[in-house]
Amino acid sequence: MKAIIKISTKLSPSGELELLSNNLLQLKVCGKELFSYYFDFFNELEVDEIFVLGKDLNNFVDEFYLSKVFSPQVNFIENESSLDYEYLNSHDLLCIYNIGFIYTSFETIKEKIVTLNHSFVLKENTFELSYHKSGESKVNDIDFIKIKAISSLDNYVEVLNHILNRINSIDYAYGYSNDNNIIIGKNVKISATSKLIEPVVIQDNVKILDNCVIGPNVIISNNVIIENNTNINSSIIYDNTYIGTNLNLQNKIIVSNKIIDKKTFLVYKIDEKLISKNISL
Repeated sequence: MKAIIKISTKLSPSGELELLSNNLLQLKVCGKELFSYYFDFFNELEVDEIFVLGKDLNNFVDEFYLSKVFSPQVNFIENESSLDYEYLNSHDLLCIYNIGFIYTSFETIKEKIVTLNHSFVLKENTFELSYHKSGESKVNDIDFIKIKAISSLDNYVEVLNHILNRINSIDYAYGYSNDNNIIIGKNVKISATSKLIEPVVIQDNVKILDNCVIGPNVIISNNVIIENNTNINSSIIYDNTYIGTNLNLQNKIIVSNKIIDKKTFLVYKIDEKLISKNISL
């Protein structure tokens, strides 16, 4: 089976999603880049060759090959006209167009899709997932896959809440533990005086100091330090972030030098005073 991922450059006219990532394939969803979820999906369905279509992929390609190892062959292509559709149509083909999330478990999809004798196309807003069965012209409706487009911060938060509410069904990399809806990565140090309230996802190289309360509904990405006496709930902390002492963060997305309110979507610029004073947000 072959697969195509194609990302539009006009998904977020307001620029909302670009607040989180310059490359939408690397948008973090519950601590994982979105393309990692797509590759997990393709691996489960035994795809052996993947075509990633999009503009300005050079930096992404370099980072991809430095940090990820996948068994399928991966081809990065800027122009769709370069695709050999005669070759692709001679195989079963999965296509993901634009940014979205697949709610249905990959295992369930695999069990169902092998019995199909027709193709299907699923659309939800800007997101499309399709399956083209080799040698079959029929395109029928299906009801066993649920998808959700991510075209705004509102969609993004909805998907994250869905995942956190079903955290036990999420597959993580080797070395991660999942104990009572608390997922912890590698090289994580948590003070004995701090408390985690599930569901919580903590990725690699995270240090949480004394008397902190983390959770519920918190995602902490890689390379994060959280200082003493800080409370965080219903929030997402992106990579390479320092969280100061005596802070109370609720319903926030913290990425780069910005704090985004998950309810109002107001954006605050972080400066040194903000992370060093006693403050509630």
